[in-house]
Amino acid sequence: MPEGFFAMDPSAQRAVACHELLHVARRDWPWILVEEVARALFWFHPAVWWLVERIQESREQLVDRLVIARIPSKRAYMTALLAFADGGRPPAAATALLRNRHLRSRLRKLAKESAMSRKRLVWTAVVLVCVMGGAIAGTVVALPLGWPIGGAAAHAQEVVDGKAPGVTLPKVVSEVKAQYTPEAMQARIEGTLIMTAVVRTDGTPDDIEITKSLDTEYGLDNQGVAALRQWRFEPGLKDGKPVPVRVTVEMRFTLRK
Repeated sequence: MPEGFFAMDPSAQRAVACHELLHVARRDWPWILVEEVARALFWFHPAVWWLVERIQESREQLVDRLVIARIPSKRAYMTALLAFADGGRPPAAATALLRNRHLRSRLRKLAKESAMSRKRLVWTAVVLVCVMGGAIAGTVVALPLGWPIGGAAAHAQEVVDGKAPGVTLPKVVSEVKAQYTPEAMQARIEGTLIMTAVVRTDGTPDDIEITKSLDTEYGLDNQGVAALRQWRFEPGLKDGKPVPVRVTVEMRFTLRK
């Protein structure tokens, strides 16, 4: 407890202690930890922040009502809430009572003396959990943390060597010419860049590697890789089925005379 707790009158101290002991009896702290972990994992999603705030606000309002049912003076409890709110920023290990983000709504609920039935509380909790679960699931689908849907299976397929027997090599459908950099043109660099790439079953090249460099100083190697990424192929076949195939690509750089 902060130092201000010991300066309060005994009735307010009993109210504060009752609040915290109710949290312990209800085993609220593990749930608070789960909510904060969810908020940290999905920090970028405003719906998750909103849902966590509403859940925590509802929990505090419920405990407030339980406290009022157990102590003789509601005024002492409300005075304690206001005293802690006016006491500045609480320490890092402060109690749940000191979180004054929801203070206005909590005091308004206490002043109205409204009571929510147990059935309504249960249904509210169920709806909030379902909405939060749906928001998290939607976020995971919309912003996956791994391969895109369907992409993991494609990348998990075994890559076939284009020189292996029974393999039909991919065929180029569209080709993008690599562009000279001004520095490479001025240096009058010509030659052949040799690369390997895995042509996926959707016809896109991936895992591009340079096996014979032409120019690392003036950017022709990078230009060649960038151009190859834009090529499209008919996928290679093995036993009549599309498979990822590793192929060798030679790209010739020639200056106009």
